[in-house]
Amino acid sequence: MTFLNRGQIINIESTQITDAGIYKCVAINSAGATELFYSLQVHVPPSISGSNNMVAVVVNNLVLSGGRILALTSAQISDTGRYTCVAVNAAGEKQRDIDLRVYVLRNKDAYIQHGKPIFHLVAPNIMGEEQNVSILISQAVELLCQSDAIPPPTLTWLKDGHPLLKKPGLSVTENGSVLKIEDAQVQDSGRYTCEATNVAGKTEKNYNVNIWVPPNIYGSDELAQLTVIEGHLISLLCESSGIPPPNLMWKKKGSPVLADSAGRVRTLSGGRQLQISVAEESDAGLYTCVASNVAGTAKKDYNLQVYIRPTIANSGSHPTEIIVTRGKSISLECEVEGIPQPTVTWMKDGRPLTKGRGMEVTDEGHILQLKNVHVSDTGRYVCVAVNIAGMTDRKYDLSVH
Repeated sequence: MTFLNRGQIINIESTQITDAGIYKCVAINSAGATELFYSLQVHVPPSISGSNNMVAVVVNNLVLSGGRILALTSAQISDTGRYTCVAVNAAGEKQRDIDLRVYVLRNKDAYIQHGKPIFHLVAPNIMGEEQNVSILISQAVELLCQSDAIPPPTLTWLKDGHPLLKKPGLSVTENGSVLKIEDAQVQDSGRYTCEATNVAGKTEKNYNVNIWVPPNIYGSDELAQLTVIEGHLISLLCESSGIPPPNLMWKKKGSPVLADSAGRVRTLSGGRQLQISVAEESDAGLYTCVASNVAGTAKKDYNLQVYIRPTIANSGSHPTEIIVTRGKSISLECEVEGIPQPTVTWMKDGRPLTKGRGMEVTDEGHILQLKNVHVSDTGRYVCVAVNIAGMTDRKYDLSVH
């Protein structure tokens, strides 16, 4: 408080409530005295106690009324919104916003005490038990995390115990209730966790996500050509992949291949290998490896050819004795079988037979014809049959008299 202009003005800075009152100005000189009265009122600008916050009101709960209280005696869901309290007086204006949310409680969330309802905050509870979710690769999957807790919880997601990383094709709704994976890949498999948190507590729900991959058999786009010599061992291999690991089954000409009691035919390594320990001619044919899991089926074909050693009809262990009169004709037979078809050659006395007078080989070597024989034609004739599986022969001892 200061005095100006020789006391004619009194100046009060930053007035307070205590400055209010009656002020008297007295002027005196030799001629006399006079006085002037002032009544000072100090007005205080409006203020609203408290701070901006969120207020939760329960349906049918009673909000107490008063001189500066807005009472909602029977709050409804539709009452949710932002309310503004405005205070005005001669000194100015002040306002404060209050956000109101109205929740619906279950009966078990409230009880009566002294005639008034008492309400509990409800800790988060996520609907449903732990889930196992299985989908095919490249499909989409949605994980739902729903809670009716009060107040509504904050929802966060984890994968394998770590915060969920953002990546193309993965999205979470604004409120966190839905996790969606587009075009799911194998690396999206894992344990997802939804955590729900509010002031009353925290809970979580787990989702075990499996991405199934259809079977694939390496080289399935080509027919495998396999060969084995009769009596030898042969193994057919079927290398497959898939999630879950596929089951393997072998078929021959459309029918399941059954292991025999002697163990000559059996499957090994969980079906990856079909083994025939002593191959027989009847083992030849078209085999199929079938790989299957929950995601699908794959096949691979194998054509097995069994090579059979040559055999010659009536060959025996001893030479066939033939006696012929000079000038006559004779035919020596060599009936050969084998797989593949054997090559037949003739020898005389240990040397390859060369074409000569009256000699002819017909029927792809199966017949040796000797015409107008001479004494010089006497000797040992040998038919030799050869293929990839082996060789055999038939001997003739020819005597010309």
